[in-house]
Amino acid sequence: HGLPFEASFDGSSIVAHSGPREGEAWRKAGYWRLDFVTKVLIALAVVGIQTMFVATVLPPGVISAHSARLPLKAVFLVDGSGSVTPQQWKTGRRANQQFVSDFAKVYGSDEGKLNFGFVQFSDAAFVELPLTSDLDSVTTRLGSMTQRGGDTNFADALGACQTMLDGYTQVADN
Repeated sequence: HGLPFEASFDGSSIVAHSGPREGEAWRKAGYWRLDFVTKVLIALAVVGIQTMFVATVLPPGVISAHSARLPLKAVFLVDGSGSVTPQQWKTGRRANQQFVSDFAKVYGSDEGKLNFGFVQFSDAAFVELPLTSDLDSVTTRLGSMTQRGGDTNFADALGACQTMLDGYTQVADN
């Protein structure tokens, strides 16, 4: 339409079929066919949406919702030195009990998924509770732990924590 001769367009070139330009052809230079570009963009959009859905529902490395949480090994380093007042000591114990309780709510009752230990430091490091998955003994020990008093020396306590974490092998299998 609008040309002084008859021509056809196949998506990439125009070919004249009559008139003074019969047999001449004009090609697009450097442009892809619109139908091809549209199909590629739609395919990329579908793949992108699928990828976002899969990543949201099942993050990398997760086989199922049950295996989503790896076992937790945590050693609480508790300051039992004389610089901590009796009220601060009680508040700290309650906070630690709340940490344990909150983790238990999130992890549920799966045996071996939660493993806690306590090291108190003052003049020296004292392992108050070795790493264990027995949450009853964890809460009992937290409730009965007494402040030792003395100086604030946590270097040995950090070493004790590292030793406990490195040597503990009783975590649940994934």
